Amino acid sequence: MSAADTGTALMLLQAGLEDPDLCDAIEEAVGPTGARLPQPVTDAAVARGELPPVVDPFAYEEVVGAVLLLRRANGLAITDDYLQSLVDAVIIPALTASPALAGLPAGIFSGHPATTTATNPFQETS
Repeated sequence: MSAADTGTALMLLQAGLEDPDLCDAIEEAVGPTGARLPQPVTDAAVARGELPPVVDPFAYEEVVGAVLLLRRANGLAITDDYLQSLVDAVIIPALTASPALAGLPAGIFSGHPATTTATNPFQETS
């Protein structure tokens, strides 16, 4: 992925955050963005007994899109083996723990998370 592609991907993800209907339209046009936890994937994992019936998408939304975008932006391979390892070692355990965690903040695409007004996006706000 080139620097321009990375910038475009970030712009689309930000636009999807601001306008969930736009995110829906992008996913209908080009397929899943990886930014949201697809319901059919959740349903299949529940049916296999890998996830509880109620899953909060917070863990997925805060991790998967960022990880995949960073790997792609840095020219790293995203193989089936890598994806399987990510799911087995990170996503399933995080999603399994999520129902037990009270008061999770809104995930990037599952609600309206608080935004920062900091000039530097990596600067903590008080």
